Amino acid sequence: MTNTDSDNSREWAAQAYALLKKRQAEQKQELEKQAEQKQELEKQAEQKQELEKQAEQKQELEKQAEQKQELIDIPNKEIVTGQSKTIPETELGEFDDNFTWSAMVLAAQGKK
Repeated sequence: MTNTDSDNSREWAAQAYALLKKRQAEQKQELEKQAEQKQELEKQAEQKQELEKQAEQKQELEKQAEQKQELIDIPNKEIVTGQSKTIPETELGEFDDNFTWSAMVLAAQGKK
């Protein structure tokens, strides 16, 4: 083997080594990029879950507010409808001879 062959082999080995180092660095960068993407996806999933949780809490609060309002409205409706039931319109019926006779008997006994 001559000096030229040795130099060519050495040059080839150096190029091969440089190529392997370059590929290794690219793979490392790709793995880091994938890890970052995975973390970003996990972060987005957590944010989505948090938003869903907040939406559920908001719905629950709205539901509670509606129930509270219904509880307030029910007694008010009962009062309004109850008032109309407790104060019926006065209606005069037909003249009752038995009532007048009873009133006369009581008056004769001194009772009003």
